[in-house]
Amino acid sequence: MSVPPGIRQVVLAVLVQQDRDDATVSPEGVRLLSLDGFIPWETLSVMAPPGWPWQARVDLVTDLLNAAVWARQPLPLLEGTLRVHAEPVGSLRAPAGDAWAVEPVHGGALTLGWGAIGVDPDRPDRVVPIADLIWTLADVDVWAWWGAARARHERDGELCALRWATGVLGKDELRPVRNHDVTTLLGARSLRSAVTTRLRSPMVTIGCPTRSIAFLLHGPVDLHFVTLAFEASPPHERAFSHPLLITADEVAHPDRRVTVRL
Repeated sequence: MSVPPGIRQVVLAVLVQQDRDDATVSPEGVRLLSLDGFIPWETLSVMAPPGWPWQARVDLVTDLLNAAVWARQPLPLLEGTLRVHAEPVGSLRAPAGDAWAVEPVHGGALTLGWGAIGVDPDRPDRVVPIADLIWTLADVDVWAWWGAARARHERDGELCALRWATGVLGKDELRPVRNHDVTTLLGARSLRSAVTTRLRSPMVTIGCPTRSIAFLLHGPVDLHFVTLAFEASPPHERAFSHPLLITADEVAHPDRRVTVRL
């Protein structure tokens, strides 16, 4: 059986460099000892495609192995660490393809899925996207929790909009609220609807260069500032390198606006 290019080397590098003993490799794939589960090489290669940079594939495999250990917790503790999380479409921080996405946001720029804290032992506060495969291996019916998680997400979107409207955090700035960063809050219709309604504009341009701040671009500004702020940020904090268009129902790139069909 042929192994997709490079994925075996990525897994071996992770196991050796991190001195891990929670997984073993075979000609067919990877066995996760923490969940007593098996992942074929073909599945891993879809989640971390050959076209990705080496470090991005290493990071994805690391997150996957860490998530397998994290998923062994009792269900009440597991649910307490979960939250809605958003990634830009095509992000290298979440499993590729349909291996992670739960709810695409209309407009084609943003996708919502499951994320959790406590997965990364080196940065326990980082929200790590959790691949669907983990739920299958752990035999957890996580989808029963999605509705409540999205409701909390929308409430935090409302609170973000209120703080913006009252100028609590500074004029035209959007900031994280509780468990949701700004990129994730842009996925909440409650926030987008409040912004477009208050500005009396059906469409608003917004810059979101990092996961910790976004700002409205409804006045004369240097749009290149968004790109500069993106490039000056640490890779794990970066969000969008160019401005976005938001409506009550969409988050889109100005040059490639699309409609997501659900």
